[in-house]
Amino acid sequence: MNEIQAAKVLMKEKVVKTVKELKVVEGEKERLMKKADEKISEKDDKIKELEILVNVKDKNLLDLGEEKREAIRQLCILVDYQRDRYDHLLSRKMTVGRKQTAR
Repeated sequence: MNEIQAAKVLMKEKVVKTVKELKVVEGEKERLMKKADEKISEKDDKIKELEILVNVKDKNLLDLGEEKREAIRQLCILVDYQRDRYDHLLSRKMTVGRKQTAR
């Protein structure tokens, strides 16, 4: 009987010790989970910031592309105008040259 009583006491001590260890492990688990949640939240915030930055950069690139197209369009208009002026002056010179040779 004494051996059974001793075994019961020993088992009870082991159970108490195991329960204490389990509580420590659960506390550590909670601490780690909380820390992981904080890190995830920080990463999510950083991702949102970077997404906003990417969107701003995309918009700036689109605006620059539009400005570039407008500058090219303006240059094309200027080139056409200069070409028309040159053609007009050339045709005028040829007309004046013909009139002078006809005299």
